[in-house]
Amino acid sequence: MIKLLVSVRSVEEAETALAGGVDLIDVKEPELGSLGSAAHSTIQEIIARVGGQVPVSAALGEWIDWSPAPIPSGLTFVKWGPSSLKELPSYQTLKTFASEAEPVSVLYADGHKADSVSPLQIDPKFFSGFQVVLIDTYSKDGSNLFDHLETSWLRQFRENLSLQGIALALAGSLNLSTLEEVKKIGPQWVAVRGAVCEQGRTGKVSLAKIKQFRDQLTN
Repeated sequence: MIKLLVSVRSVEEAETALAGGVDLIDVKEPELGSLGSAAHSTIQEIIARVGGQVPVSAALGEWIDWSPAPIPSGLTFVKWGPSSLKELPSYQTLKTFASEAEPVSVLYADGHKADSVSPLQIDPKFFSGFQVVLIDTYSKDGSNLFDHLETSWLRQFRENLSLQGIALALAGSLNLSTLEEVKKIGPQWVAVRGAVCEQGRTGKVSLAKIKQFRDQLTN
């Protein structure tokens, strides 16, 4: 069964996500880009409110912009964006800074817009050590994951990761209309924000929209 991750920017939104029955809560600041980092204090407050009911992950911005800093305790996963990188950081590199959390390897489906390596160029064996690989989109310009990568390639990529015991998470402006394609791929996770917000990804997370998305995902 595909699990649902919802990205939130506040304690209030985290409470809404919990009420909606999500499987993982991700903390980000959507005003700061695809993987914009929320304030350290906001991440800590959300971890405390969730109280272990579901895992919590956090976006920490772009790797190239990040200055090593303490990672809030209680996170299950952390992730950085690969913009401006021609080579992805290895598991060992990211784990050095991830503290007790597990680092997620992130690929941008629209890597050309991020001046980043294309997912098509990466040998799946590179991801050894990671528990999860996330494919997202860098540019929130109205396009989505499937405007940049074909369903057949994504399915084969998921199968190659599965052979290594690695989970695939898909994001990138996914919505109700893309769910049938997502199901054909069979990722372990689907990650959304805009699809479950009122007035787009910078609006407020909606309980009704979470329930609608979850119900269509699982049926």
